[in-house]
Amino acid sequence: RPNLATRFCDRWAATWNTGDAHAIRGLHDDRHVVVHHEWDIAIDRRTEWEGEQRLIGSHVELEALATLGERHALHRLRITLPHPSSGGDVLHDRFLVSRVSPGGECTVHDDTFLPEHLHRALACLFERWADDELDGADRRRARTIATGLRSNDVVAGRDWDAYRSTLAEDVVQIDNRPAGAGELHGPDAVVAWIRELDSAAGGLTITT
Repeated sequence: RPNLATRFCDRWAATWNTGDAHAIRGLHDDRHVVVHHEWDIAIDRRTEWEGEQRLIGSHVELEALATLGERHALHRLRITLPHPSSGGDVLHDRFLVSRVSPGGECTVHDDTFLPEHLHRALACLFERWADDELDGADRRRARTIATGLRSNDVVAGRDWDAYRSTLAEDVVQIDNRPAGAGELHGPDAVVAWIRELDSAAGGLTITT
């Protein structure tokens, strides 16, 4: 469902592709922060703009993937720019989680993720939405969903207590494969099964 965030991002992409540096700079709040999770760094607006100016002239494409509330959205961002020596193009592909101002005039926070980390981007979308637009039980529910989305990383890190915390006490897991686990009831049974699977396989990698 389109919201303030997707409408702003459409406007940002169209403005970026004009190459008008003054107009581009005006679309971000001075308090804007972008967190590049692929490098584990957070950058303020002034620092970001110093690097961003060097990319003006590139072409951006945004594909809306998900929205939550009125001010949060997840996009796939593709930036195409000419290679400085080969004469070809270089494609930068990222997931982008955006939060816009209450009126949708500008972005106040962005998060970027590598294309293989969709689960992390989705978890971030739920966390940003929960912290900014929800409270009480709704906030707790959204953060629980985010924790579940991060369970891929938890399993890969063999943090079994953290994995158990993502499961409800009445969880039921049904494995319909002929040689599968069948029906498991309760978090302890699910954790025991996945630990056994991890041990037998020499480590698990779960992809979304």
